[in-house]
Amino acid sequence: MMMLIPAMRTFHTRRARRARGRQTWLRGALTLAVTLGLFLGCGGQREIRIAGRTMGTTYHVTIIGGYFTSVGQLRQAIDERLEVINASMSTYRPESEISRFNALPTTGTTFPVGDDFFQVVRLSRELFEM
Repeated sequence: MMMLIPAMRTFHTRRARRARGRQTWLRGALTLAVTLGLFLGCGGQREIRIAGRTMGTTYHVTIIGGYFTSVGQLRQAIDERLEVINASMSTYRPESEISRFNALPTTGTTFPVGDDFFQVVRLSRELFEM
């Protein structure tokens, strides 16, 4: 029986060391998480809101982060992209691609289209065939 006591003591000592190691690790992980949270939460991130009018309605874009230094350039890029889409897809503009396509007198007529229009027609066809 004397031999079991040192073995049990070693077992308990190892268990205690593991428990202390886990506590130390958890304490360190918690400290790191809180520090990172405070650091990142207080960093240069901010909320940027951009709004505009297009296609007879409005749009709103909200960006959270500190990566955009020039909101004006981003707003211009959004407006330009929406204008390209509107010029292609608007049924209210007689010069848009879709209006000209719909005005074709017969089927089978060759009609050059942009990539946006092509992708919408391709996806529409895939959905129709499902």
